Amino acid sequence: MKVRKSVAIFLSELHIVILCGVLTGAFAYEFMKHELPCPLCFLQRMGMIAMSLGPLYNLLFGFRASHFAFGIGASVFSASVSIRQILLHICMGFPTYGLPVFGFELYTWAFIVAVCSLLGTMLLLFMYDPSEAYCRPEKLRPFGYVAIGLLVLLLVANLCASFLECGLTFCPDDPTKYVY
Repeated sequence: MKVRKSVAIFLSELHIVILCGVLTGAFAYEFMKHELPCPLCFLQRMGMIAMSLGPLYNLLFGFRASHFAFGIGASVFSASVSIRQILLHICMGFPTYGLPVFGFELYTWAFIVAVCSLLGTMLLLFMYDPSEAYCRPEKLRPFGYVAIGLLVLLLVANLCASFLECGLTFCPDDPTKYVY
C-alpha cells in the first residue's frame, strides 16, 4: 500500500513537470520563432494548466476521485480544442498556423499531449485506493515543490502573455504583434 501511494505521488509530480515542460516549450517557440499564439492556442495552454490541477490537488489534498475527474475533464477539453484547430487546417493547400515541430504543428502536439495526459490520469486512477490512508495528504517532497513552483510560474507567465497580446479585449484571430 505504501509503495503504491509513493509511486502514485511520484507519477503525479512527474505529470505536472511534463506538462510544465510542454508549456515551457510553447513559450520558447513563441519567443524564438516570433510566433504569437492564437486564441485557440491560449485555450490549449489553459487546458494544459487545468490538466495539471488534478495531480496538483492529489499532492496537496490527498487522492480523491474528484481530482481524477477534474484531470480527465481538462484533458477532454484540451483535446477537443486541439481537434477543432486541427480540423480548421486539415484541407490540402490550406495554410497551417505556425511552423511545424518534428513534422507536426503545435496544435497537433497539443492533442497528443492531451491524450497522453488522459491516459496518465487513467493509469493513476487504476492505482487509486479509496482507503483513508491513501486519501490522506502526505508531506510534499522536494520534487513536488519543484513541480508546484514551475506550475505557478507558468500560470503567471501565461496570464501576462495573454494580457500583453490581447489586453482586456478579445484576442485577434491572427495576431501579429503585442498590444502592450
